[in-house]
Amino acid sequence: MSRSRTSLSILFLFCVWPLAFAGAEEVDDFSDPSPLPPDSSVGINKLVNYRLDFAAKKISETYHSCDRMKLTDGLRYSLDRNFSAVGNDLRANGLSDDTEVYSISKEIVEFGNEAKEKTIYQNTSVTGCCVKRVNVNGSLVGIDKIDHLFGNGGILWFKLEDSRQAPVTHGLQSLLPWNSPKPLTNAQLLQMSANMEHGGWGLAGTGVKSYGDLSGNFQGLRFWSSLLDGENPYLKCENGVLRQVRQFDIRDYVDDAMDEGLNCSSYVSEEIVKTVRSHLSEKGLKCPKSPAKCAALVAKYRAISPAVLKTNISPLCQDPNSNFSQVEKASSISFDDLKNFAGGVHVKDVVDFVFGKGSQ
Repeated sequence: MSRSRTSLSILFLFCVWPLAFAGAEEVDDFSDPSPLPPDSSVGINKLVNYRLDFAAKKISETYHSCDRMKLTDGLRYSLDRNFSAVGNDLRANGLSDDTEVYSISKEIVEFGNEAKEKTIYQNTSVTGCCVKRVNVNGSLVGIDKIDHLFGNGGILWFKLEDSRQAPVTHGLQSLLPWNSPKPLTNAQLLQMSANMEHGGWGLAGTGVKSYGDLSGNFQGLRFWSSLLDGENPYLKCENGVLRQVRQFDIRDYVDDAMDEGLNCSSYVSEEIVKTVRSHLSEKGLKCPKSPAKCAALVAKYRAISPAVLKTNISPLCQDPNSNFSQVEKASSISFDDLKNFAGGVHVKDVVDFVFGKGSQ
């Protein structure tokens, strides 16, 4: 293995592996800056399209085939929120100089409070607070939503993919409380997504059920379902060679449903709700911060299906005048349970993808 390839492989491994072990995180979407930060769509698109093109070439060159499992296993761990890592990839592979790397990194602008004592979650039991945010085509969303799009949406897709081969019998009974048909239905995938958020990645973990996270999961399932399949996939196999035939655009997936200041979260206790609402009142705010934007979201998601609307758009965003308490019950599913449930990636495929077939 050449020195440049070795460097790329090591950088690639270290920048993608943390996704498998990342903890649940929260965001404060109520402190919108003025003027808005620059739109980060172009920078994010460059990163994702680089990852897609890299993966297609890597699989084709290493295996001389279009190995679906190895491709998806590798991409699952490379499509994460570590945006700055694309610069290291480009430079290590000799595809960019320092000026271009710097330019790409400047196109992704993160902003917002990370210190809990400066957010709406101060003086609450909420954990994992807080991550920074990005502007995607005017939607101000937590960086964690990128994780949900590619990571949690990927989990749903991988479970769907598994169920196409055989009935789903593995995993937690509380996440899959049925004898799964072949394949999983849309209703079951939506329920699986909601169950995650009631468990250790939400109410049972940080104390927050984020409908913004749920919309990220849903949009991520859309992305993964279009990776290799459907009428307009991102990658195609032509004569045994994988090629990227469609450019990724983050604006096709991120919308205001991922803004928790609009798509109001629920909490594990009335005490958290009272404290959050008190902090918002002090700022002259309440959730949702724009009923008009919520009305647009309701129309958009209802047009997809009533079930998608119910799962991904919060009761308060659906009806800002409702008496919904914002308190929902946590499940017994722990964070470790969910990590185990999210497994199923074939580790050898990831190692081969990173280091090359036959590497020692």
